[in-house]
Amino acid sequence: MTEKYNNSICKGIEVTVLSPKARILAAFIKSVSQIALKEEKVKNAVLTVILSGDAALRRLNRKYMSKDSTTDVLSFDLKPPFLSKACLVADVVVSVDRARSVARKIKVSFKEELARYIIHGILHLTGYDDSTPDERRRMWMRQEELLKKIIGFKCQVSRKIPKYPKRDT
Repeated sequence: MTEKYNNSICKGIEVTVLSPKARILAAFIKSVSQIALKEEKVKNAVLTVILSGDAALRRLNRKYMSKDSTTDVLSFDLKPPFLSKACLVADVVVSVDRARSVARKIKVSFKEELARYIIHGILHLTGYDDSTPDERRRMWMRQEELLKKIIGFKCQVSRKIPKYPKRDT
């Protein structure tokens, strides 16, 4: 029975975008997610990317991370125990408010900053951590490398860890 669920639930990479207002971004978000997952050697995934606002991310951050502050992205590994380790089942929740605000502040496009948050969330799901300075540097370098690969020459990537608001994922 476990094999039946593995085959039916997790076959290839499936990305769903949930957002009441950002339907126009759905194809872009799916593309960013699929490329990032493939680059991280994820072959089977069911990923939902949820676009939300600062207030919702603050509530989620408080409830699940015990941090009473807003954040840009949160990742949730939702894989049930009966699925094989070869399958990723997860949600990535992104603050559109934060992406817009930070994009303006650091003078990059909204899409670039949104892609950065999605990649950051996916990297957490694939084993990256940013709780120590060395881990954070390693994760940021990979994040920016993937961002440049996905967005291409239009991306205003910096190899330095940005000094703008700390990501609390």
